[in-house]
This record gives sequence, structure tokens and C-alpha cells, in this order.
Amino acid sequence: MITEMKNETALLAPESNAEAELVELINQKVKPNKPLEGKEVFIRKMFLVSDQINSFGGRFDRKELLKMAELVIDAPVLVGHNHQKLPIGRSFSAEIVERNGAAWLAAHFYWLAEAAGAENLAKNIDGGIYKEVSAAFLFETPECSVCGGNIRSCEHVPFRRYAVPNGSLKPAFFWYRNVSKFLEASLVFRGAVAGTGIAAPMGAQKGEVFTTKVVERRTVQSRRRRLPRIYR
Repeated sequence: MITEMKNETALLAPESNAEAELVELINQKVKPNKPLEGKEVFIRKMFLVSDQINSFGGRFDRKELLKMAELVIDAPVLVGHNHQKLPIGRSFSAEIVERNGAAWLAAHFYWLAEAAGAENLAKNIDGGIYKEVSAAFLFETPECSVCGGNIRSCEHVPFRRYAVPNGSLKPAFFWYRNVSKFLEASLVFRGAVAGTGIAAPMGAQKGEVFTTKVVERRTVQSRRRRLPRIYR
């Protein structure tokens, strides 16, 4: 179990070299045209989505989180889901961690230390100004928590309370089913789920090795119909 600790952020580059293991993952997973060294990159960790209900009424189970951890590798990092501009960074590893009583998809990402605005980006992140993040992805079905049907067509409405077998009332939500593609992660003014954030990888501060969590690979079947683009 990995637990987040407060007040332990640190500027990884250029003041100090990033952990060799993390940089090696960048070279292995992203495969830049020129292999990178620790002094050339800033590395941070995003807490993107959790297994809690988000502001849209959607929720991930652990199976879908594990799939997201596989699909997020080599995904671009944008600002504000603005697809008209090029990425500011790129993700290169991911894991599922326990944080504040919830399961989270934590993705490591990097940007170049010599790129325009690189140090300002690091200062704004570490200073708490750029704080929240969001994910854009494709999925097949929003499964209703009440009836198990497609919540787009059933009678249930997210957050509206309905009776459950024990007689109590609980708010409806939907499960994201069959996530097929991770489009991008973005720095945003407010994330869709409470608790999103960015931190320096703790392993880089303590000499620990941060590696990707072993994820069971499954072939995602292609579908002819266009899937909706969802931002969370």
C-alpha cells in the first residue's frame, strides 16, 4: 500500500537528478527519439481518478481502474482538455494506490526541463497553484447502479435517491464499463472527483524504486460505432 504524505514535494530537476528508474521507464515506454537523462526532465505524479462517485454520477470499479492504468501509458498531458494545442507533457507509468480511503489511478508524467515555461510549470505545481487534474477517455456503457441497465435509457437519474432491498434510500450512479481508450490527462481548474492532485514521486525523495503495477493485459475489441468522448 502506498500512502500519500503531505509536505514532501521536491523539485526533481534540474536541481537534482530524477530517479534513474523513472527516467529509464520514460525511455522504455515513451521511446523519445533521443534517450533522456535525469537532469533533462521534471517528473510528477497525478492522482487522476478514484473508485468514488464523481460529479457526473460515474464511478470506476477496480477492474476498470486497472485497465485505465494500462491505457494511460504514453498518453499526452494537456491543459484544460484543449485539443487545439500540443501537449505540455506525457505520462509514462501508472499504478493503483490507496489514498485517503479510496483506490486511485496514479500516473507518473514528465516534461522537459529546457522547454519554454518548464520551470514556471514546476513552480506552479509545487506551489499549489496548478493542483487538480482530469482524464478524457472512451467507454462503452454507463451501467446503472439501481437496475443494471444503461443509464442513458433507463428510468433512473444519477444522484436521485431510490429504495434498495433493505428499505433505505440511496442515490443512483453509474459504473463505467468497458473503457477502451485513454485519450489524455489534463491540468484543470477543478477535477470531476474530489481529491485529484499532483505530487512529486515520493520514491524519488527516499531512494525507493517506483515501477508500474503489474496489470493483466486484455485485448480491447474494436467497435465500428463511434464511442462518446467523456471527460472526468
